[in-house]
Amino acid sequence: MLIAAISIAVIGTGYAEVTTSQSSTMARTIVAIPVSFATFLSMMLGGSGSVTLNPSKPTPVVQNPPVLTPTPAPKPAGVGMQLGVNVNAQSYWSGQRSFSNLLYASTWALAETKKGIYFEAMPAERLDASGNVKFLNPGDYGIKLITPPPALRFGKPVNIRCTFLGKGELSAGNGPVNNVVTQSNGVTFTWHPVAGADPTAYIEPIHLRVVATDPSNPVRRLDCRETTASPDAIFDPAFIASFAPYRVVRFMEWQGVNSNNKVTWATRATVNTENLSGPDGPPLEYLVALANQANVDPWFSISWNADDDYVRRYATYVRDNVDPSHKIYVELSNEVWNGQFPVYRQAATEGLAAKLAGDEFKAAMLRYAQKTTSFMKIWTEVFAQQPNRIVRVVSSQNANPWVAEQILSFPGTADYVDALATAPYFGHDAFNGANATAQDLGALFASLKTSMDAAFTSSQGNADLAAKYKKRFIAYEAGQHLVSNTDERHLVMNRDPRMGEMYARYLAAWKARFNDVMMLYSDTGSYSRYGAFPMMEYPGQPLAQAPKAAAVKTFASTLK
Repeated sequence: MLIAAISIAVIGTGYAEVTTSQSSTMARTIVAIPVSFATFLSMMLGGSGSVTLNPSKPTPVVQNPPVLTPTPAPKPAGVGMQLGVNVNAQSYWSGQRSFSNLLYASTWALAETKKGIYFEAMPAERLDASGNVKFLNPGDYGIKLITPPPALRFGKPVNIRCTFLGKGELSAGNGPVNNVVTQSNGVTFTWHPVAGADPTAYIEPIHLRVVATDPSNPVRRLDCRETTASPDAIFDPAFIASFAPYRVVRFMEWQGVNSNNKVTWATRATVNTENLSGPDGPPLEYLVALANQANVDPWFSISWNADDDYVRRYATYVRDNVDPSHKIYVELSNEVWNGQFPVYRQAATEGLAAKLAGDEFKAAMLRYAQKTTSFMKIWTEVFAQQPNRIVRVVSSQNANPWVAEQILSFPGTADYVDALATAPYFGHDAFNGANATAQDLGALFASLKTSMDAAFTSSQGNADLAAKYKKRFIAYEAGQHLVSNTDERHLVMNRDPRMGEMYARYLAAWKARFNDVMMLYSDTGSYSRYGAFPMMEYPGQPLAQAPKAAAVKTFASTLK
């Protein structure tokens, strides 16, 4: 995150209150000062896409499951250095293309031409439980935005076929399309690239329009893809191939946990859900299918507000459907320590109400530990006969090992945890102080080395703590964290070959010091003023223009 302002005040022996602001948001953190205020201050600043699913397979719920009382075990065996990656959330504008169906990242919009309205949010009362349009008034049409296929970025026109079940009529427009042919069950058209456009630039999506639908047999199961694509493929084959350097994939962004939504098994997304960017993202069936098809270990992040029934059914489906050869990483929510996320506020409120601690931050961390324990007990029960398949993760703040100490020392928590994870980002302070307006990239890259070393020094404190509790130490997110709201230096640096050198150094140092899983953030997506985190800006980007991805590919080849 980008910190616009920071204030620090000692509020008691060994504690300090840190207040940070970012635009209109404010975050408050209470942390322990391990040695002195000066130490604390430096630390804080320092194949085929086809797959067979089994969505109808019964997911039994154990009634009154036995309560397991695990005995402390030796430190879980690490797997050695493995690279993983966080996948970006579904959106038509992100630059990523995950699914073969180019509509999966789009929500409904409505045009009411008789009112002079040509694009507005679709009223909820017009949608059924699966997200299909139930009816249209005269002069209305429904709109879905079609994710641009990657070939457009290479100057190639793309022939698209859109199909549906039910009775109705489709059309396409609002962009460079021609050869539009309406058929009884869909529409075909040719989508043309914008001549001379920068391949990293935003591409306006085409509008798929539902101009008629029969309320008794409505348009449903809409699907748009290239005419050359397999009609049965769930995922874009290039998306599957992009995971070749990685052994683990974290679904946190896909699962939408940062929104802290309430999710239940009855209301979760399924393979019949039209919009896969809803409260809990794509259905679990697709997450499992991706892990199996891409041959990676899945890492699931479950919402704080998922009820126990959801957690148990989720764990059971995962147990029964993930390839048994793969490890399964699981964590509760994401960055509960981070005051900018709604889950922190909820954890703090619950922790204070339960009188777990007198100050807000510590109460939040102890509530996280407490809830993690009950959450992981369910996973432990579900995997009682296969305990070595799961890796139960708690996540903490890399810059402050004190936070992890509070979590792991909470009564019972360590018994239900296999790994401590942090996010050793570097470069978050690259444009601070004397570098606020610095244009010398050489000096800025030199500062990244200093920041990297400081991040790993903090990581070492967490690793030592993990060893104390006989846990693995891994990274749930990692990479550069350059952000500059005033200019584009962070974009220039992320496209500079020297960033590839930084990543080569970063990965080698992690392997030498910690030698376990590192989850990079993130896979593919557009750069913006808010950051340039992805390894690539669009699918198929030449490695000569994607220095981070090139470094990752080279390093990954040394691990095989």
